[in-house]
Order: sequence, then structure tokens, then C-alpha cells
Amino acid sequence: MFRLWYLFGAICVAAFLGQGTVYLLAKRRTAHILTAILVVLSIYGMIRLFTNNIDLGTATRLTDKIIVPTDVAILTGLMNVYGTVTLVGGALYSAWTFWRKRILAHRVQSNVLIAVGALLPAIGVLCSD
Repeated sequence: MFRLWYLFGAICVAAFLGQGTVYLLAKRRTAHILTAILVVLSIYGMIRLFTNNIDLGTATRLTDKIIVPTDVAILTGLMNVYGTVTLVGGALYSAWTFWRKRILAHRVQSNVLIAVGALLPAIGVLCSD
């Protein structure tokens, strides 16, 4: 269960959530290429997670860190940074576009709230380490 949680929760969620924003704002070809890269990286992470020995017995409390392979930890960071930058950046870009055109003021506010809501978990992860 830990491996599944780590794959989907820690590695994939932010990246693929941000990728949805890429599909909304970028050219379709660019979005397809980036999706292919994310899928390859996710498969790599899955293979590394499921083929390495991860000693779950060392964790005695919920707050204890479970050590994953270094390359998986780096991949997790990269995927989360990508997801945060694309989601927050896309929301702020959309807010700025609506504000600049002076149309749909509620969408300016909504996109700012999306950006803040996406940024808070990223800040929380930084502060917890």
C-alpha cells in the first residue's frame, strides 16, 4: 500500500494536475509531448519503487521518514515542482489575462484562489522538511 500511495500520491498527483493546466493553455502538440514525458517518468518511478527494498519496519511513528531510493526522491521533487509551477503559473496567467482584458472579474478572483490553493500544499511540504 505504501508503494501505491507513494507512486500516485507523492509522485504523480501534482504533475498530472498541473498537466491539465498545460492542456488548457499550451498547444496540443506541446501538451502531448509533456504528457508522454510524464508517463515515462511515472513508469520509471513505479519500476524503481516496486523493485527496490524499502524497509517499512524502521518507521515507528506516523511522522518517521521512510527512505526511498535517491533517484525516486529526486523524481518526486521534480514532478512536484513541475506540477506546482504549471498549476500556479497557469492560474496566475489566466487571472492576469482576464484582469488585463477587464472581463469576467469573477474569473480573476477564482484563478487567484486556485493559485493560492495549489501553492499552500507546496509551501507546507517545504516547511515540513
